[in-house]
Amino acid sequence: MPPSQKDAMVGTMNSADGISYLYDVFVSTAVEKAQASAESDRTRILSMVESDVGFQSFNYQVNELLRNWVKNSAIEFVNAMIENSEDSGNDENISGLCNQVGYALNVNGEYDEALIMLDNSLQIARNIYGDDHINCSVVCNNIGQVYMNKGEYENALGYLRKALDLQQRYEEPDQSAMAKTVMSIGAASFHMDKYKDALECYQWALNINLSLDGNDDEVASNYDNLGSVHKILGNTDEANACYLKAISIREEKFGDMHPDTNLSYNNYASMLSDIGQQDKALEYFEKVLHVETKILGKNHYNTAITIHNMGLAYFRDNRYDQALEFYRRSLEVKLLTIGANHASTSTSYLGIGGVYAALGKFPESVDNYEKALAIHRNTVNEENSSAAYIYNNLGISLVGMESYESGLEYLTKAKQIWEKDLGQEHERTIALKEDIAGIHKLMNEKDK
Repeated sequence: MPPSQKDAMVGTMNSADGISYLYDVFVSTAVEKAQASAESDRTRILSMVESDVGFQSFNYQVNELLRNWVKNSAIEFVNAMIENSEDSGNDENISGLCNQVGYALNVNGEYDEALIMLDNSLQIARNIYGDDHINCSVVCNNIGQVYMNKGEYENALGYLRKALDLQQRYEEPDQSAMAKTVMSIGAASFHMDKYKDALECYQWALNINLSLDGNDDEVASNYDNLGSVHKILGNTDEANACYLKAISIREEKFGDMHPDTNLSYNNYASMLSDIGQQDKALEYFEKVLHVETKILGKNHYNTAITIHNMGLAYFRDNRYDQALEFYRRSLEVKLLTIGANHASTSTSYLGIGGVYAALGKFPESVDNYEKALAIHRNTVNEENSSAAYIYNNLGISLVGMESYESGLEYLTKAKQIWEKDLGQEHERTIALKEDIAGIHKLMNEKDK
């Protein structure tokens, strides 16, 4: 890139919106839309790309390279500003810049780099204003959001509660900003299984947003979140009412082809599937899939997730042929978009394995469960509840093949994890212990 163009690009980094714009521009490469001075050259190049790696894979790899380039350029820009500052530890502009760049890095999935930027911003803000200034609340909120995205919910709660405390100290707090913070605290509580706390926060955020004009989308989000908690708590009627309110608001404001409306359709469909109303769930999943295919294309990761959810609905309805078809379609798209070594790809293999197990085709089931387990070990690298779920299913399928010793080995691993994570008296742990005891009994009878 010529120096003048690079200078112009770097100039956009003085705002989070500018950096986000750069990400949007540079990581939206689509080789099939490329131009060439001669059409014959364009045709030849596109043919080579399509036959060699395919457009989807090529675009993904190029976009990843550009994404890293934008990230590194943003970080270099901030470091240069710090070096050129006479007193960077007390420079308001540096604090603001670090906050903006950190926010943009978080939005674009660069969480560790975002935390470095935001921690620097917060330290400078505290140096300038003290610990209790409203500027610190903005940075605390952003740090909380990074920890949310990293799945570190305890850390997220600490920063989000600090942000809320600072927001509430002002005589006329920004109600809209406060509602967002409260909603984030609710989300962190939800992920920590503190459902009553989540319900209280979501209701609080809803009450704030209902009092504000022109906040319909936030109100719809609040209803969606409340629906999720009520669903977990088994309050089906309340969950149903909340989801339908969210759908009504978004359909009226955005129409039925908008991504936010589609999110509400998806939430409602998932609830319907969870409570056994598979036909109605599939009706709404079809809406979701139609919108995603129109907006994102048939080979997008989000589309793959919806196809997988449809496979799950068919599986729950004992329609195994359709379930297998949709699980395979989802897997095909995931392999194109996120590759073989991703946790979500593991989920697809689990689904396929589950169908084969239900059909009594245990060798095929074991093959897919082993693929899921290999991916899990490569990506997560810890013995958590997800691993226990795979061990459990793999063990049961091996027992179905009368490979009792191997099956028990995996079931025992699952039991040990669930005893640690869920406790000795959890229904899942108890059920697995009973399964293991039953298998030992069966083995003893066969030995007689």
